[in-house]
Amino acid sequence: MRRNVIAIAFAALIAAIALSASATGPAREDFSGLIYADPDNYPIAHIEPFHYKQFSMMEREMQYLVYADGDHRITNHFCVVGYRLADGRTEAVVIWKEKNLLFPWGGGNPEAARERFRRAFSLAYSKRIGEENLFDRYPDEPPYAIGGDKLATRTGFYGTIADCERHGTQHRIYPFMPPADEED
Repeated sequence: MRRNVIAIAFAALIAAIALSASATGPAREDFSGLIYADPDNYPIAHIEPFHYKQFSMMEREMQYLVYADGDHRITNHFCVVGYRLADGRTEAVVIWKEKNLLFPWGGGNPEAARERFRRAFSLAYSKRIGEENLFDRYPDEPPYAIGGDKLATRTGFYGTIADCERHGTQHRIYPFMPPADEED
């Protein structure tokens, strides 16, 4: 008899926990600790950037970035994580591991990038965040960018890298030669 009472009490406890979990719905993702400073525009969901047209030539954009700012004779490593922002836009954060840089990027023009290598420049010219742009906290007043670089907190910088490792995709740009008609 005592075993039955314990079993019934245990079953009731499990049912109450399950009912409580279903009433509150699935847990929302926590996007605190990322590079987003604007309280009105922050990530609300992860996305897969390659499903969106503006990111469809991402590999070529990364290749041009390496050509413009790095060494195209070695393998370069990237991590890409995508977000849907509160204002409805989509954004990818491209992390270039060799340079320890983050590029918040709204995407590019895939037709132009497909047409000609040197037109895949939108990633290379997007704002970048490096360790020299990190603060312990954001300034009290905007702007949150200086010139072509964006400011970020140390927590946001390293938090975004960790988020990319958990939810993003890894990419390698192997050594390559730029098209001969476009070399400097």
